[in-house]
Amino acid sequence: MAFSDTLHKVTIQTSTGVVKCVGGSYAGVSFFVQETTKSGGRNVVSTALPSSDEHVNEDLGERVPSYTFNWYLLGDDAEAQWQKLEAAFLKRGAFELVHPEYGKFQARCTNYSSGMRSNESSYKSGSATFVPES
Repeated sequence: MAFSDTLHKVTIQTSTGVVKCVGGSYAGVSFFVQETTKSGGRNVVSTALPSSDEHVNEDLGERVPSYTFNWYLLGDDAEAQWQKLEAAFLKRGAFELVHPEYGKFQARCTNYSSGMRSNESSYKSGSATFVPES
């Protein structure tokens, strides 16, 4: 059984269609996740060699992975929920992220965004990016 099978699931009717979401949280503040991506790779520094058309690549090791997802808040109090979520995103330090695909781990929010549609009052949405704590 996948970790996401243990989380709450909802279907949201939006102006652009139906969105299927699964529960998640950060620093104890809950939200719903629609889609998630993980990025990583290697830290490579390329240096041009003087007086030539050549270069040297230096591998500095693995890049810290980042996890980005679209989030939703539901209900008549979506704006109040957003205030709590934004405060959690802005906290200093690492806190528990409950991620629907990768489970629970300590992470820091490195970026977030929030959107609004004037014709949608039953939900609020945005995206957030996290890096795991070492």
